[in-house]
Amino acid sequence: MEFKIQFRNPQQEEFFFLTNRNQCFSGGFNNGKTYVACLKAFTLLSTFPKYRMLIARQYAKDLRETTMKTFFKICPEEFILSHNRQEGITTLKNKSEVLWMHLDECDEQSLRGLEINSALVDQAEEISEAIYLVLDSRIGRWDQAIVPQHLRTKDWPKTPLGNWKVPTYNMVLCNPDTQFHWLYRRYHPDCFHL
Repeated sequence: MEFKIQFRNPQQEEFFFLTNRNQCFSGGFNNGKTYVACLKAFTLLSTFPKYRMLIARQYAKDLRETTMKTFFKICPEEFILSHNRQEGITTLKNKSEVLWMHLDECDEQSLRGLEINSALVDQAEEISEAIYLVLDSRIGRWDQAIVPQHLRTKDWPKTPLGNWKVPTYNMVLCNPDTQFHWLYRRYHPDCFHL
């Protein structure tokens, strides 16, 4: 199956191909942040069997009505093995999983047992920095994802134990906020980084 990606703007393309562990796509309303992030999420989930990704927003209603709808527009129905709305888990036929989470009912303690390869937080300006930091610490904890045989080249990264390493990302999407917001401090190129 041939698949050609059509980007609406250069910022979408740049974000899609970023390989930094921590990534931020900031921009105004309707610039395609959620679409390209869901496309990137689906690409990871469909490429690496047993990959586990958290997709989150602050509020459940927003998660269902925006981010989740966008993801299911991208993910072909025939790729889905099951979708349990009550538990917030979508399983693809290659055994990859999306954990859907609204963060308004979470605290740092409730997230500490999370094991994921990557996270995507939509409208990250709505969450606290403490939640962001706990999520960041949980990325890469899931060790069941598989690098397909055709990608296992001599240049493909391995873990310190010699296992094939899947890509791990902490992706945040946000609308521009004040220079006093934690997102500005962590991601804005004009901000002094510690």
